[in-house]
Amino acid sequence: MAYNTYHSRLIPYEKEIVTLRRQKPPMPYARIAELLMEKYNLSIQAPAIFKFIKVRSKGYKTCKYAWAIELPESDDERIPRIAAG
Repeated sequence: MAYNTYHSRLIPYEKEIVTLRRQKPPMPYARIAELLMEKYNLSIQAPAIFKFIKVRSKGYKTCKYAWAIELPESDDERIPRIAAG
């Protein structure tokens, strides 16, 4: 029985989303959705981003999941901090 597995459109942006959530204070999901629309023309709702992170946290708190993602070490590759607003 063959079937297609679902792949989220957010997978290519996972590290960016996690980086934005790591900020102190974390960027709200609604602002991340706006940012993805501005930068990548990706129409997505805030609850979808929340569920994307929640599913990948595998039962852990989402903040622990965010720290488990490996991010680039050099400053050139880091995503700049964007003020929530």
